[in-house]
Amino acid sequence: MKHVLVGVDFSPLAKLALNAALEIVASRDETKLYVVHVAKSLGPMVRLELDDDERTVSPKEAASFLQDYVEQHLAAWQRADRSVDSADVSTHVRVGSASTEIVQLGAEVDADVIVVGTEGRSGVERFLLGSVAENVVQKAGCPVWVVREKTREQEEN
Repeated sequence: MKHVLVGVDFSPLAKLALNAALEIVASRDETKLYVVHVAKSLGPMVRLELDDDERTVSPKEAASFLQDYVEQHLAAWQRADRSVDSADVSTHVRVGSASTEIVQLGAEVDADVIVVGTEGRSGVERFLLGSVAENVVQKAGCPVWVVREKTREQEEN
């Protein structure tokens, strides 16, 4: 496994997905991590939908925000004595449909695995909101690791 792609949307679930991708990279030599955020277009600007608010920024500012986000995660890993060489990590901001852009970048970088998070929506909510993770699984040309929060509750049938 030489190329790992992870999609992030700055949510707590994205942190889990990023950590899962970092685990893969940290456990293998010469593995490159590609971190992608797909923003919504607002003409010449883009909208970053953060966990607690939304920001309208230039594409350059979005790229800088993503780079800072990833660097903070890498610094936290180093403080925990887990290392990933920052030279092995690249960030990408795309504009458009999240699942389409993630799959497209996966093809461009020849990803061996794509890591995405899911909230585990079901029924009407999933139908109305769609599922980026489900679409990536259906369209990707490589394995997809879908990360979700661990729960102890057992689903009733």
